[in-house]
Amino acid sequence: MVRSATLWSILLVATCSLLAVVESREVVCYYGTWAAYRSGNGKLTADGINPALCTQLNYAFFDITSDGNVRIMDDYLAQPSGLNAIGKMNDLKVKNPALKTLAAVGGWSAGTANFKTFVLLTALNKCVNGNTSGATTTTAKPVATTTVKAVTSAPGTVVCTRDGFFRDPSNCSKFYRCVSGTKYDFSCASGLYFNEAITACDYPANVKC
Repeated sequence: MVRSATLWSILLVATCSLLAVVESREVVCYYGTWAAYRSGNGKLTADGINPALCTQLNYAFFDITSDGNVRIMDDYLAQPSGLNAIGKMNDLKVKNPALKTLAAVGGWSAGTANFKTFVLLTALNKCVNGNTSGATTTTAKPVATTTVKAVTSAPGTVVCTRDGFFRDPSNCSKFYRCVSGTKYDFSCASGLYFNEAITACDYPANVKC
């Protein structure tokens, strides 16, 4: 009888310890916002996320500008005038007040042009110091990059008339990013085409090319 009681005591302590570990766990979730543009079972909008599944939820992605400011990559997707993904994601905290919503900066579609060392450090400094006028700044030696200026003289040359991501008109697996009149060239992985609707490489069946 004593041995039985001792065994049950051990099992009870072990169970309580296990529950404590489960209760204290952190589950970091990642919302790929381009899922809002999919159709069928692959479609997922921010308000369709179960907030009880996560302790932290990342919104992917934001970009940084050449002067180190964080910027929205897709205004229609993010803003209240469109799909309002940011607002809907933050509204999940009404259902789960303990949920922490975070901004993921970067992503494959952002490229590397604005992630030079000194730009990234400036962005981090602004986040830490809250853009206050008395904040100190951190600079580093710029990293050399290779860019291709958009020109208008040669026939068939792509001209950057506005900022954004665009598919190469002669090759569906290639795309370019325009930033302030400068064109940056990229290529999709083998077998994929660039989908301008979601600004990402996609399966050819999903791309009109």
